[in-house]
Order: sequence, then structure tokens, then C-alpha cells
Amino acid sequence: MKSEVENKLEKGENVILDVDVAGGLNIKKQYGDDALLIFIQPPSIEELQRRLEKRGTDSPEVIKDRISKAAYELNLASRYDEVIVNDDLENAKKKTIQTINKFIKT
Repeated sequence: MKSEVENKLEKGENVILDVDVAGGLNIKKQYGDDALLIFIQPPSIEELQRRLEKRGTDSPEVIKDRISKAAYELNLASRYDEVIVNDDLENAKKKTIQTINKFIKT
């Protein structure tokens, strides 16, 4: 994936990646201020669990694992450039787009 990203950057293109928290921190380590890390955070762990259960796509064991991972990842949110709370999907999308646009223009 790195070579694909490098090829796009060499062409002057912007690259947006959806990665887990560890991947994001590795990207920041490699690219420094040339990378913008946005942490999309649920309003709470309880709300995240409710959303996952409501979807009905994961077993209780998978949900438990995802909640455990999310609780750990929330502790790393402060290492990101921006934290956006997804308490309302449309507002979260709007804030994300505004954050990206602001970063690209600087």
C-alpha cells in the first residue's frame, strides 16, 4: 500500500485512508505534518455497543471484542490531530469534510 500512496503523492494527489488507530499512528510517524489524523469517536462506549447490537450483524462475542478494542483506542485519540464525535452522522460528516478541506488548503 505504501508504494501506491507514494505514487499518488508524487503526482500531487491527496490520499485518504481509513485505517485502525495503530495504522493511523504509524502513518503520522512516517509523514509527520504532511498527514492529518482524524479520530472518529462514538459519543460513548455504551452508545457504540447499542449501535453494534442494533445492526444485528455481529455475534455477542464479536461485539464484546470490538467494544474492548474501542475502549483501548479511545485512550489514543488525543494523539490524533482532530477528534470528531459521531453523535450525529450528518454533523460528523460535515465536520470531517471541513477538517480535510482546511488541511488541504494550508
